[in-house]
Amino acid sequence: MLFVASVLLIAAGAALFFLVGVATSKVAKNEITKLGPTPTAVPTAKRFSFGQLKTEQIDPSKIKPFVTGIGGLHGLGLFNGNLYVSSWAEKKIYKVDIATGQRKLLADELNGAHDMVQDGDGSIVTPLFNENRVVKINSQTGQVKTVATGFDGPNGIAKARSGGYYISNAKSGTVSKINPDGTVHQVAANLKEPAGIISDPDNILYVAQFADPINSVIQVFDNGKVQPLVGGMTNAETLLRDEERNVIVGDVVNGKAAMSYYPRGGTTARTVLVTELPGPMVGPVTDGTYLYFESAGGDTVYRVPLP
Repeated sequence: MLFVASVLLIAAGAALFFLVGVATSKVAKNEITKLGPTPTAVPTAKRFSFGQLKTEQIDPSKIKPFVTGIGGLHGLGLFNGNLYVSSWAEKKIYKVDIATGQRKLLADELNGAHDMVQDGDGSIVTPLFNENRVVKINSQTGQVKTVATGFDGPNGIAKARSGGYYISNAKSGTVSKINPDGTVHQVAANLKEPAGIISDPDNILYVAQFADPINSVIQVFDNGKVQPLVGGMTNAETLLRDEERNVIVGDVVNGKAAMSYYPRGGTTARTVLVTELPGPMVGPVTDGTYLYFESAGGDTVYRVPLP
């Protein structure tokens, strides 16, 4: 009887601790929830290439739900075996272990977190579209710090080789650079809803233009020069570059979330995946084995194996 009473006492104490929780304004609660079926553990790939997509397609029948039950999804990042998922509806970012499927609330009170990069100290840096600022989030504690303000619908982010970040501003049609000292200056203007943005080792930017099917992806140089790269895509949203500088673009085909492939040095892009999900597609991000993506505004993160 004494043993049973002790067990009940411990259980009651644990339940009380869970109900009380820890609430702060900028450091998220430490809540962990198991989502859906347990995924197969995936080793972290040191190198990855989209080269096979020059001739192959991504099989839509292999698309599987990976994370479910998060409303209003609109942003992904994948760093060190963890998937970071932004919910615009909940104003939160969740951290999901891709090996176990467990999620943890990382940070809240974030209105419009979009694309993400990881800083050298492991922090997650993301623009807040609805707050016109860029924030840095401690990936362990969830503490949020403002990096810079004064943007206009910021959504894409890329790290600059010289330090700092490049930010695409969808509403003003500009690209800004946050310098290492925190100052901000404009790099390019007169763009058509610039969205996803990535940089290559030569510090040349690739920018997706959501509202320009003729110049769907452009190059932007540090001196402000803009050069069309490839067209023919509808609602080009997110860009992902492999280690051979080939690019995947999240876009839309006949209203459905899709992906296109643009080879380094090529002149055209080819559609490599059309889903049954409504567009636009957010993501993809990759661990070298799977591509992870969302249908913007949905409640599920999907994954599909690379060919």
